[in-house]
Amino acid sequence: MYGLLVARAACGAEQPHHEFVCRSSTEERAVRLYSRFDAHTRHGCRVEYVKGGRAKTLWSSQSSSTYCVSKVTHLVTVLSQDNFKCTPRTIEAAEPD
Repeated sequence: MYGLLVARAACGAEQPHHEFVCRSSTEERAVRLYSRFDAHTRHGCRVEYVKGGRAKTLWSSQSSSTYCVSKVTHLVTVLSQDNFKCTPRTIEAAEPD
């Protein structure tokens, strides 16, 4: 289920590369993985959590995308155990103009 997180995402923007939308009978939450693969940030990443319409960065790394993948996997697992049904979604990078 979480294998799609391991795939390398395209370079750059502040659009998430992977997202899990997690729904319960009363709530919707999202877990988003942002990754950068360029010479300046090396393999940086951050994990954003959306709850009640508010987004908050929970974890980030300047050098290890693996760190963020493990955090996303853990958070999605916890939400799933708390009666949320989480659905993965890969977000395609926008084509440069």
